[in-house]
Amino acid sequence: MNTIITHFYNEEYLLPWWIKHHKNLFDNGIMINYASTDRSVKICKEMCPPHWKIVDSRNEFFEADAVDSEVKDYEATVKGYKMVLNITEFLFTPKSIEDIIKDYDNKNQLAIRTYGVCMVDNFPDELPSYDKHLFEQKHHGMIRDYQAHDMNFGMQQNHYNTLFGRMLHNHESFHYIAGRHNTNGMGVDNIFTLKYKFSPWNEFTQKRIQQFKSKIPESDISTSRGTQHLRSEKEYLDEYAGLMQYVKDLKEDELFLAAYNYCTSL
Repeated sequence: MNTIITHFYNEEYLLPWWIKHHKNLFDNGIMINYASTDRSVKICKEMCPPHWKIVDSRNEFFEADAVDSEVKDYEATVKGYKMVLNITEFLFTPKSIEDIIKDYDNKNQLAIRTYGVCMVDNFPDELPSYDKHLFEQKHHGMIRDYQAHDMNFGMQQNHYNTLFGRMLHNHESFHYIAGRHNTNGMGVDNIFTLKYKFSPWNEFTQKRIQQFKSKIPESDISTSRGTQHLRSEKEYLDEYAGLMQYVKDLKEDELFLAAYNYCTSL
C-alpha cells in the first residue's frame, strides 16, 4: 500500500485538480483539515475515494514543528511508501508508484527525493478548467539551469528545485527538518514535485496566498519561520514578475515530457 498525506486550509480552488490527480496515483490518502471555512471539506468528501480519511487537525496554527509532528504521527499509522504534499504540490512521475517502488527497493533505497519544479503562469489571463489536468493547461515554469532571485535567499542556482522537492519514503515516519525542505534522500531527476504557487496566477490564487498570515504564530515569526506568508501583496507580485524572466514551456524538457505523457494518460 502507498499513501498520500496532505493538510489544507481553505483550498477549494486547487483541491479538485489535486484530488483528481493523486487518487489515480496513490492507494490511500489522509486529508488533514485546518478548520477550513470554505467548501474544502465538502469537495474532499465528494471527490476522495471513500476509504481515504478526512480528519481535523489538532493544531490551530501553522506552527512549523507542530505541523510536522502531526504529519509524522499520521505517517506512523500506515505501512508502505508514503508522501506528504501541500495542496499546491503535485507528484509528477513517468511511471506508477508501484514501478517506482520496484526500481528503488532493488537499490535498498527507503527514501526518494523528488526534483522540485517552480510552476509560473506564463498566460495568467487564461483561466484553467477543471475538465482537464492542471498541468495540461499550466505547464510553464523553471526546471533547470536558471538562477532566480528568491526574496529570502537572494540569487540561487536552481534554488527552487531544492526548496520544492519532497520525499517518497518507506520509513515509519521521516526525520524532517522544519517545513520538510532540504531533507536527505536519494535525489532523482525524472520524478518531480510541481509547485503551483505562482501558477495559475489569478485572483483566486493571489487571495489564497494572503490568507495564511493569521495562521502563523508569533513563536514562529520570532524565529523567522513562515515569514514568507507575511509578505505583502506587492512583494508577491514583484516576485512573480521577477520569476517570469526564467519561464519556459516545461514540455521542452525531455524528462518532464515523459512524466507529462504518463500523468495525462491517467
